[in-house]
Amino acid sequence: MNPLLTPAATEPLSQFGNDSVWVVILKAVLIFVLLVLLTLFNIWFERRVVGRMQHRIGPNVNGPFGLLQSLADGAFARAFRFVDERIGLSTDGSGFGLATDKPIPQASNTTASLDLVATDEAADRLDLTINYRVGIANTAREIEDKSGAIAAGYGAVLREIGAVFDAYYLPDGDALLGVAAQSYRDVQQHDPLLLALGATTYVKAAPNLVSFGPVDLVEDGIFFHTVNEQMPVASLTRNAVLFADVLQKLIQAEQAPRR
Repeated sequence: MNPLLTPAATEPLSQFGNDSVWVVILKAVLIFVLLVLLTLFNIWFERRVVGRMQHRIGPNVNGPFGLLQSLADGAFARAFRFVDERIGLSTDGSGFGLATDKPIPQASNTTASLDLVATDEAADRLDLTINYRVGIANTAREIEDKSGAIAAGYGAVLREIGAVFDAYYLPDGDALLGVAAQSYRDVQQHDPLLLALGATTYVKAAPNLVSFGPVDLVEDGIFFHTVNEQMPVASLTRNAVLFADVLQKLIQAEQAPRR
């Protein structure tokens, strides 16, 4: 036996696995922290490189040089999951249980779309603005209750609900609607397209109103809410005649003797 070799040198694995418990825990923690830091750095480095390639700065807000951006992204994971599962690419409110499988002809259905995403760094909060248009199959209160309950399941809070009104709908036999429809037939020479309104409009501010004109969808087509939103002069002139006619009919109906 070579006297220069110690027993430890002759048996290099004899001490392996004999560390105390606290040493093993310390090593495990150090390895975990190292892997987390390397992951954060690798993600940060990749996003910075891609940002430069796209002529962007890349992450530079959360943490020194933006190194903690991945942690900030993880904090908003529930919000992203909420958008993915409850909104996604749909607009019929199905993620909130608002969609109907029995749509009413010529009546608007409820829609829900994500309008705005904003961060409040001071409050460490992500705000989502959802635009609801109430269809005839739902009510504004129902939307508020269902949305609040679903948001709570994701750890979110429905902080406020803006100007959301019930859909405006008049039955076919309504007297005011009948006068307006008849005037439309007399002036436009074709039947009107009667629709229930889910959008916010002045007719929801008071009872016994009808949203009337000034668009002829048959002759002019749909040009509102488009890039070149406009109104043809011929349509404007024609609808001036239409308004005068319906006002005359309403006055005559009011002055007619009642039975």
